[in-house]
Amino acid sequence: MKKTQLSPESVWLVAYINKDYISSLVKELTKNNQYSSIEFYIPTIKILKKQFKGKDIFDEVPFLFNYGFFKVPYPYAISPELLLKLREDISCIHSWVKDPAKVVGTKATSKLIHEGSGVPIATATEEEISKLVKSATINDIYSSQDIDNLKPGELITLVGYPFEGMEAEVVSIHKKKRQAIS
Repeated sequence: MKKTQLSPESVWLVAYINKDYISSLVKELTKNNQYSSIEFYIPTIKILKKQFKGKDIFDEVPFLFNYGFFKVPYPYAISPELLLKLREDISCIHSWVKDPAKVVGTKATSKLIHEGSGVPIATATEEEISKLVKSATINDIYSSQDIDNLKPGELITLVGYPFEGMEAEVVSIHKKKRQAIS
């Protein structure tokens, strides 16, 4: 007897994104009811852009350059037509990232797509997305507002050599110097 594998309910697909349209992503997904079950994750970090009159000005940029992740229902993941429509309706999605393991040649790829046995788009697992969330959080630059939210006794993760990844307890906070002492 042949074992059948159950299809997952949803799949994380990898897309090339246009960072200029990230701000309109939520609006575009919510205005169309057929996309209500789609989730997304675009890892971003805050980078110090400049200081103006003693205040830090930060820019939020994609952590992985131009990559984003979209959790779509399984029927979307195997339908070239639905994926094309999604890409057309969501301005943030520039194109889908091709999975090199699935792309053999143009004839083989079109045969795969037309047979419905697979679409050559790169996917990610829940574990990989979780690692990206953690990595983006660790590599984020904290603003003075973030320091204002810290309280003595809280645990923080240190960033930078030689303390990379070590946990420390906040002992005191100097708001004028924008420092948390641990």
